[in-house]
Order: sequence, then C-alpha cells, then structure tokens
Amino acid sequence: MPKSNKLKIQLDCIPCLFNQLIRTGKFIYGNDINKIKELIDGFGYHLKEIDFNLTPPHAGQILYDYIIEKSGIEDPYGKIKKESINLVKNKKPLMQKIIDSSSDKLLTAIELSILGNIIDFGATESFDFEKELENLNTEDFNLKDYKIFKEKLNNSTTILFIGDNAGETVFDTFLLKELKDRGKNLIYAVRESPIINDATYEDAIMSGIGEYAEIVKPGHTLSGLDINLTNDKFRNLFYSSDMIISKGQGNFETLSDCKRDIFFLFRVKCKVVSELLNEPIGEAILHYHFPNN
Repeated sequence: MPKSNKLKIQLDCIPCLFNQLIRTGKFIYGNDINKIKELIDGFGYHLKEIDFNLTPPHAGQILYDYIIEKSGIEDPYGKIKKESINLVKNKKPLMQKIIDSSSDKLLTAIELSILGNIIDFGATESFDFEKELENLNTEDFNLKDYKIFKEKLNNSTTILFIGDNAGETVFDTFLLKELKDRGKNLIYAVRESPIINDATYEDAIMSGIGEYAEIVKPGHTLSGLDINLTNDKFRNLFYSSDMIISKGQGNFETLSDCKRDIFFLFRVKCKVVSELLNEPIGEAILHYHFPNN
C-alpha cells in the first residue's frame, strides 16, 4: 500500500491554475477574450504569493480570491452547480436500478460515488457521466481496500463524510443510504462558502443529502479540507468520528498527511497525485490512508 506524504504544489500545478483561471473566466465573461486576458495578466502578479510548500488547494484559494476580487462575483459556478445537480437527479432512477440489481449494494454504491467524481468543472469543461453509467460494469475500479472498508464500517457508529463537488453530491446519496440502512450516524461536511464548483450547504440540501445525514460546515473555505484551519467543533468531530470517508482529489491533497485514518474515494486527475500514489491518471480508487502505513 503506498504511503501518503504531504502533497505540495509542483511546477506542473502552475499551468493547471491558469487553466482553471481561463475556465472560470469563461463562466463569468463568456467568450470576451479581452476580459479573460485581463484576468490572466493580473494573476501573473499573484504568482509570487504562491509558496511551493502549499498544497494545490491552498494555491487555488489564492487564485479564487483573486477572481472574486477582480470580477466582484462570489460564486461564478453557481448556475452550473444547480444545473449539474438537477441533471444528475434526473438520472437517479437509472442509478437506483443499478443498485437494486447489484449482488453487493454497498460496493456498487461506492463505485457510483467514485463515478460521480467526474463532475468537476474545476478540472474539465465537459463530462459524459451517462456514458460512464452505461459502462459501470466494465469500469476498472481500484478497490483493493474494500475489505478494510467493510471491517472498519462494521465497527463504526458515527461516520464523517467529507463532500466534494455539487452534482457529485447526488451520487453520494446512494452510498449514504446504504450506510444509514446499516444504522450508522452520518455527518456530511460541505464547504463553508462557494469555491469553484464545490458543494455548499445549499447545494447539499438541493441534492437530498439532508435526508440521510446532518450537514455541517468546517469553518473555513478551501477546495479541500485543512484540519488546522477548521473551527474547534469541526476539529473535534473530525478526530472523534469512528470513520471518515473523503470524496475528491482536493480533499486528498490537503489531508494526505493527516494524523488519522481516512478512506479516500476519487478519480486520479493529475500527474502530481498520480506519482504520489503510484496510480495512473484516470484511475478510480478507494484508498485507505493510515498514518503508520
């Protein structure tokens, strides 16, 4: 099992930041090249603020703060987040059919939850999750830690589930239902306020998360979770929960050196994470992080 060390921003992350800037600029200004060029020019001056001891989400926060300051728009992805939630909700009957026909409903719910991680406008401008749903049975999921997951689950009562993107949250409801049906007490963490297309409290409510879990906010906004920046209430919850399930690469990037065990569910989306975990880009994984592994 690969060891998870602190993930720091690399040179390869710089082009990624500018690509994210351009995508966000298109959401704000459409095809106004001049406005987007102004964003690019201005952010160039902010590169000096990026310390290479930061994680990618911390560097991304510098970018996003700059975009808000420059554009005056606090939630550039607000419209597309709602659209993605509604789009996925319309496919819930198909996903429920997949669950109902499974011989291992928990395993299939995990696969669906990971599959939902394709909904990431911060990393790509388009996705075809309907095609992914159709190919679910042939998807090559890396679930070598599933046995450990089940063992931990059997001995857990309170589970903290750390969410990621809006739209992806709808996929998570199937896994939350399987956990709740097993009598688990569920808490679902969202972002404190809007950042990229990550789920906020309102997004989680719209997705139906509240039917299965208490929804909480950590006390800080980042496209990941920095436990050192969270409020005392959330930090106590984080360390006292029997089990933590964390969705998305951003959360992995900020928690990869965390001093407690976590089950990470996500699709590997970049070279930096690929090299750290020794997993290929595109791999859909359930990765168990244990501080002493």
